[in-house]
Amino acid sequence: MGKPLLITVGLLFMLFSLTMMNMRNREAMVSERLVSYYTEQHAMNIANSVAEHARRHIMANSDNNVDIPATDYMGTEVTLHVVNLGMFEKRITATSHYENKIAEAVIEMYRLPISEYAYFTNRETSDGGAPIWFHSADILYGPVHTNGTFNFMGTPTFEGRISSPNSPDYASGADPDFRQGSYFGADYENNSDQIPTIEYDNISDLRGAAALSSLKFEGNIELEFLGEDGIKIVRSDGEEDVRSLEELYTSEGDQVVISSDGEITIKGEVKGQYTVYSEKDIKIVGDVKYHDHPEDPSDEVEHENVLGIASESDVIVCKDAHTVNDGSDLHIHASIIALGNSFYVEDYAEGSQRGTLHLVGGLIQETRGAVGTMQSRTNRWGQTTTTYTGFDKDYQYDDRLGDNRIAPPFFPRAESYTTRSWLTTVREAPPISEPPL
Repeated sequence: MGKPLLITVGLLFMLFSLTMMNMRNREAMVSERLVSYYTEQHAMNIANSVAEHARRHIMANSDNNVDIPATDYMGTEVTLHVVNLGMFEKRITATSHYENKIAEAVIEMYRLPISEYAYFTNRETSDGGAPIWFHSADILYGPVHTNGTFNFMGTPTFEGRISSPNSPDYASGADPDFRQGSYFGADYENNSDQIPTIEYDNISDLRGAAALSSLKFEGNIELEFLGEDGIKIVRSDGEEDVRSLEELYTSEGDQVVISSDGEITIKGEVKGQYTVYSEKDIKIVGDVKYHDHPEDPSDEVEHENVLGIASESDVIVCKDAHTVNDGSDLHIHASIIALGNSFYVEDYAEGSQRGTLHLVGGLIQETRGAVGTMQSRTNRWGQTTTTYTGFDKDYQYDDRLGDNRIAPPFFPRAESYTTRSWLTTVREAPPISEPPL
């Protein structure tokens, strides 16, 4: 009996010893992981703090002259770099090296172009001061903003973000559907670093570019885009100025501004990147379509054609524009700014219905203009008839205008920089090699 007992005791002792050894190993592993986690978090916190310091400096000052704050980083090596990625973009890179961990925080910032908005107004009232209402038939795609006060009745749908510095007015029973979030009043102010205020009539960059362009004209001009053949401009004296795409790229580069101090009429097929700017009205006299951009803005091919139409007065669709191609509909591919008052259809309340106005892009206006009317009348026998004038609306947002993927040349932008992305990563520091003996 003694020998088996000794064997049993020995086995129990060995099992106890192995259990204790395993527990000590697990404690050491847990301790090592806790130390590693603390080291990673410390390195990331330092990198993020330095990057945030630079971000706030750029939001306030818009320059790259950022110094690393004079703070005790507890033995952490810190570097900071701010570089320009383009005229309106910056990248912040903050790196921290703490013990055996290196953390890197990378922030990209940009000045938000107004062309990112599908719908933007300075006020939501008519010229007489009456409120302009969104109602149940309205479906808007893309970002929507007003510097004034929105007015809602029924159940309008907003597929993109909607914002205003003011709280909206709701008619009785109104229940708008905000599918990508709403930022009104205090919520707007609290998110001002993501939704900066844009002075929509700040066109100093555009005026400066127009002054330097060889395509600056005096008096009224007629502009026709010729697709792969470039552009044709007819001056008020009848003289024609035809430029091929090669000539345009040689003299203007790939960001072309065409301007006049008089009225401009516009139509045609757009190939390239243009902004058409006038101190007076711009009149659309026919289809204005991209050379290879389809009506469906969800197409996955990344096209580079883009057009901005900017008037210091109004942008007007001429009453016969839809008849140029023997049709009833009109197609416009552009981001449009009407600084004087609005974008509207000439004689929209006269005659019979003309067709559908297909817009792919965005509308930025002082206030909303009219493109048609709908009137219902009930006679004494209770019969109701509805008459229409002008155009039906088919407005689609050009998704390429979002996230600063593409913008018309020198379109107005926010004065302050907005955060587009923030990514923080951590990695093992390379081992320090021993110096040779």
